[in-house]
Amino acid sequence: MFSKFTRATAKVRFSDVAVVREIDGQSTLKLRLANERSTGITEADVSVYAIRDETTAEGEEVRRFYSLELERHTTPVFQYSFTVRHRLDSNSPISELNPNNVDNQLVSLVVTFRGTDDALVSDVHDRHAYSPDDIRFDHRFVDILDLDGAGPPSNLNIEKISDTQRLPRE
Repeated sequence: MFSKFTRATAKVRFSDVAVVREIDGQSTLKLRLANERSTGITEADVSVYAIRDETTAEGEEVRRFYSLELERHTTPVFQYSFTVRHRLDSNSPISELNPNNVDNQLVSLVVTFRGTDDALVSDVHDRHAYSPDDIRFDHRFVDILDLDGAGPPSNLNIEKISDTQRLPRE
């Protein structure tokens, strides 16, 4: 009866920035989430949408929402962090995204999250939006998991979730 009146809060932290960088020779959009809860989230699922202003063939201005295909959109157990990746390949609606045209290519990115709280067995939901100014090109996220060499991560440094490093030029 208690859980019926208790509502789980998501307590998911999204990185303040997204990054675009080369991974395996392909330009890739990355963003990061961290679980701020003391319990895990089961069957966590993330969706990312690109919002663009476009002109129809008839000259009408419209705002369109495009669902971005993610390399992995779900994880069975979300205990620490989750990095979301979208390849900017020829199938991507934002395939031409680069530092010189980000303002023309994108109004925003919207990220939605949902999963099940392990302790309360209730749904949790959250969302976050990124503006063009929130996208860093040729950067990588710094590590946020402290590894002691053996076994699972010993500490999640959630304060570093938005920290990035510029990649060296080749």
